[in-house]
Parts: sequence; structure tokens; C-alpha cells
Amino acid sequence: MKPLFLNHETLVMDGAMGTELIKRGLVQGQPSMIWNVERSSDVLAVHRSYADAGCQCLTTNTFGGSTLMLDKYGLADRFEELNRLAVHLAREAAEGRCFILGDIGPCGEFLEPLGDLSDLQLSEAVKQQAGVLVAAGVDGFIVETMSDPAEMHVTVSALKSFNLPIISSYTFERTANSRQTMMGTSPREAALVAIHAGADAIGANCGTSMSLDDYLAVAEELLGCAHELPVLLQPNAGTPISTDDGYAYGVTPADFAVWAKAAADAGVKIIGGCCGTTPAHIAAVAEVIKEANQNP
Repeated sequence: MKPLFLNHETLVMDGAMGTELIKRGLVQGQPSMIWNVERSSDVLAVHRSYADAGCQCLTTNTFGGSTLMLDKYGLADRFEELNRLAVHLAREAAEGRCFILGDIGPCGEFLEPLGDLSDLQLSEAVKQQAGVLVAAGVDGFIVETMSDPAEMHVTVSALKSFNLPIISSYTFERTANSRQTMMGTSPREAALVAIHAGADAIGANCGTSMSLDDYLAVAEELLGCAHELPVLLQPNAGTPISTDDGYAYGVTPADFAVWAKAAADAGVKIIGGCCGTTPAHIAAVAEVIKEANQNP
């Protein structure tokens, strides 16, 4: 398989895992990682649908997989099992077609002095999770949906010891006059923190108030400070709309493909989807990116 990051090619990521599992019966608020054991065929099916759609990177179902997060659900004692099986399911679905990225999300706590968690405690928790993911066979990491640049710095720094590619991705929200993290950090400032920590790619994902146009604006800031590093974008399929059946997302696969072409034309090198995106969205993106890669 080719190296993970190619300067002249755009990579297609997968789409949402959580919202796809909710369609299959996952109760909102229930940790999706438990399905790696209890409903493994469903997790496998979601991964396989994205691989079949043409994505080049599958993300493990380990977003809340640190002991810090699993402890909140009384699952810390199953930490190794849940993380290991997540990699095996992604690997089985990929069938050699996709890279496997170990997904590491926020720890669910504030670092000192805002909270009680120390940098050392977070670093140890990240290394513990990463160690299981690496032993199970991931090709790299994606640290995603981060709001606190300090947490991103500790997390990326902890992952560097594993000598695998690291994608760092923040979640931004639209305010009256800007786009910033929950901590009030601009895309450029947040990206520079990740770069300083040693990230191999920088990006943005999720963001419930962010439109697709907002993502293009964020990309402009990220590209301005990325230098040679690839930039990733994984938006939601629009802002979630509450319905009697849960949440609905208004961005169609066709809309998403038009946006993906604009993102690729702007220089974004890793494109996928977050909440509400489906295999149909990723298939539409894959078709656009295939053409872009053939006609650079």
C-alpha cells in the first residue's frame, strides 16, 4: 500500500460512525464502543460500507476509548478488549483497501488549572490507548473533535513516541464574527499548537453550527499556516435538525460532492465526513477526488 500522505494526491476519509450506528439502534448517550463486542456485525457493516464507497482511510470505533472516558460508563475494565476489537473490525472490513487510523477523541475532562486532570495523567491515558491500537495494527492516528489546544498538544506529543502518522483535527463553531474552538481559539492559532506538538496533518471536523462554506473559510486559515503539511476537512452533513425520529441532516451527497471539489481545488488533501454523513456522501466525494487526482 502507498504511504499514508502523498503530496500530489487527495485522500478520501470515511464518514460518520455514530449517526450510522444510531440508525441501527444505538441509543444516544450509549457509548458506541460497546458495540465492538455486542453488535460487532453492525460496526463491521458500517466500516465495510465506507470501504465499498471508495474511502481510503477507515477510522476505528474508538473515539471515546481512553480509560478516562470508558470509566464514566463503567467500562474501564474492558478497555483493552474494546480498543483491540475496534481495530480488528476495521481491518476486516478494509480487506487491504484502506489505511486504518486509530481514533482518539477528547478525554472528557478539563486540564489543570481549569480542571483537575494533569498533563501527565492525560499523556499516560493517551499512551495506554495508543499502545493497544498500535499492537492491534493501526497505520496511524487521528486525534479529532478537539476544542482545547492544550489537550491537543499533550495528546499529539504523547503519540509521537509511536512513530506513526498523526492527523490532528479540531472542532470549531461559528460565532457572530469568527470561527473558533470552544476555548475561543482561532483555526490558525489552534493549528500552530498541533504543528508545534508534531502533528503530520492538521484539520477540522464536526462543528454543529458550521456550514460547508464555513469549512472552506477555515481551510483558508489552515492552509495559510500548514506549509507542507496536509490539511483535513470532515464536516457534518449540515446542522442537525430535531425530528420525531431523532436528528436529520440536510446536506445531500450531491451537495457534499460539490463542496468536496471546492475543498480539493483550494488545496485540502484529506476529505471525509462527520456527523450525518453516510456511505452515499463518501461515494460522491470519492468520485470527485478520483477525477481530481487523475487531473491534478
